[in-house]
Formats: sequence, structure tokens, C-alpha cells
Amino acid sequence: MLTKPTISALNKPNRKIIRVVDHKNITIRGFIVKDAYGIFRNVSGIYMDNVSNCNIFDVEVKNITANRRNALGIRLRGENCNIENVIVTDLFTTSPNRTSAIRLIGDHITVRNYEIRNLTGWPWAVWFRGTNIIVDCGKIENLKSSYRNAVGILCGDGENVVISNFEIRDVEAPRSCGVGFRGVNVEVRDGKIEDVRGTVKTYGIYDGTMDVFEIEVTIKALGGNNLIRDVEVSGCTYGVHLRDTDGNTVRNCYIHDNGHGIYLENSNYNTIERNIIENNTLKDTGIHIESGSYNEIHENCFINNEPQAYDNGTNNNWNRNYWDPHPPNYSIPGTAGAKDYDPLPYCPCFTKVPALNIFGLIILVSSILAIAVGRS
Repeated sequence: MLTKPTISALNKPNRKIIRVVDHKNITIRGFIVKDAYGIFRNVSGIYMDNVSNCNIFDVEVKNITANRRNALGIRLRGENCNIENVIVTDLFTTSPNRTSAIRLIGDHITVRNYEIRNLTGWPWAVWFRGTNIIVDCGKIENLKSSYRNAVGILCGDGENVVISNFEIRDVEAPRSCGVGFRGVNVEVRDGKIEDVRGTVKTYGIYDGTMDVFEIEVTIKALGGNNLIRDVEVSGCTYGVHLRDTDGNTVRNCYIHDNGHGIYLENSNYNTIERNIIENNTLKDTGIHIESGSYNEIHENCFINNEPQAYDNGTNNNWNRNYWDPHPPNYSIPGTAGAKDYDPLPYCPCFTKVPALNIFGLIILVSSILAIAVGRS
């Protein structure tokens, strides 16, 4: 097995170990980059600024530390760039400054097949703003902060963004979050978030204004037209939090064992459909609409939440959801006086697909027939 060549900045403080500025068509491949230490200066393992058509492939970045400045694993500002097959570990700051494994600014940037772990200070593992950004197929774990916030993936200002195929776990800070974003046409899908802990508030997925993360964004619109689908969220104060954002969809998610399952605040014209919302009892409710109008809530499965739902908004439409136990109609607590007048007698969602042996096929076919009969 070949060993990757190593580039180290040990005993050479204040270095951006690999630095590329104002270049095109550069590829960095097959290195271990380690041991940057900043004293009152930002440091990076790999630093690329004002670049285009550049690539970072098969690289490991580790042991990046800063004193009163930011410690960054990979920092890239540019366009038409790719980062693939990277491992970033062991980033640390000794003061309330940011540690980011991957920091992006630009257009048409793809990050794929990444592993990030062991960030301490003010950790935002993947942090970006820009257009046409893809962050796909990664694992993030062990982010710790004792004084500010910690975020797995943070899109501060984005348009046409896809965040997909991710696992985020073991995030701890006074205010912590799995995936947070503010933007237009953002899709978050096929992920799992668990064990996000904090003393103030924790969010599995947060879509809204960025003041909770102490940053400002320049996007002119309120944000919206975003899609959250096929994500499992557990162990947070808020499983999914929509704040000051309109026209979004939350679909086919499994949201369980949180405080609030889904929480809406000043958010309108959103669609919440075909989610399993279960055991969200640490604080309140499966779905809680604190303020918002004309939201559509359909074909969700509410199981063992305390209470199942709450609506303080106006003109929200709760129709054809499954409530356990099944009632003739379901009156939703809150000032709206809302009701589900046509609740489903069955849960239209699967918690998981049964194994496709003979017994699994029998279960699957029986379930489909039961749904068909119920709808007829």
C-alpha cells in the first residue's frame, strides 16, 4: 500500500500550508497536509482564492490549530471547482473563533465523499455561500463548543444548492445544529442527524434567518422554495425548524424523539406531507405552528407525540393525516381552532422497507392493499 506524501508546517507558525491564489486549472491530489498553527493569524491546510477549474482530490488534512483566529482545513473561493475524497480531522481554536473543515465561497462548486471529525472551538464543519453548490456523500461527527454554536453543514446564503447523503452526529454547543441554511432552491435530502445537544437550543434542520448563528446574509429575498426530504432527525430541541421562510416542502422524513418535531415560526405557504412524526415529547408537539398562514399539512403519521400538534396560526389546512389513536376527527389545540375533518385510518408511510424475502413481500403487498382499500 502506497503512503501519501506528507506536507507539514510543524515549527513553522502562521502558514497556509498549500496556497493557490489567482490561478486556473490546478489539481491538488494525494497528499497528507498537517500541523498548521496560527498565532493571531488565520491558518489553513489548503487555501485557494480567486481560482477556477481547480480540484482537490484524495487529500487528508489534520491538526490545524489557531490562537485567537480561525482554523480552516480547506478554504476555497472560486468557480467550477471540485473537492472529492477528502478527510479533515482535528481542528482547534483556543478562543471563540471558527473552525471549519471545508469553507466555500463561489459558484459551481461540488464537494463529494468527505469525512470530518473532531472540531473544537466554534465549529462549522462545512460552511459555504454561493450558487450552484453540491455537498454530497459525507460523514460529520464530534463537533464541540463551550461558548457559541456548532453546526454540521451551514449554508449562510445560497441559491440552487443540494445537500445530500449525509450523516451528522455528536454535535454539542450551547446552540447547535445539524444542517442550517438560508437561501432559495435549497434541497436537503437523504440524510441522518442524531445526538445534537445543547444548553440553549438545538436544531436538526434549520431553514430561516441566520441571526441564531450570529452571521448576516446578503440574500434579498426572504428565502424559500426549498425541499427537505428523506431525512431522519432525532435527539434535538427542534427536529425541523422553519423560520421566516415561505413556500417550502418537508416530505418523507422520519422525525422522532425530539422536543418539537416540526416547528413553524412566521412561515407561510409551506407543505408538510408524508412524514412519520413520532415520540416528540421532550418539550411540545409533533408539529407546532407558532405563527404562519396557508400551510398544508397532509398524509403525515402522528404517533405518540405530546400533544400531537398545535396551531396558533391562521388558515392552515390539516387534512387526511393519521393520528394514533385514530379519531373520527381531530381537533388541533391552539388559537387557530383547526381540525382534521378527514383523518386517515392507517399510516400511509413506511418506517422502513421490509426485507424482500417471501415474508417481506407478503408484508409489503398486504400493506399496499390495505392502503388501496382505505383510500377507496
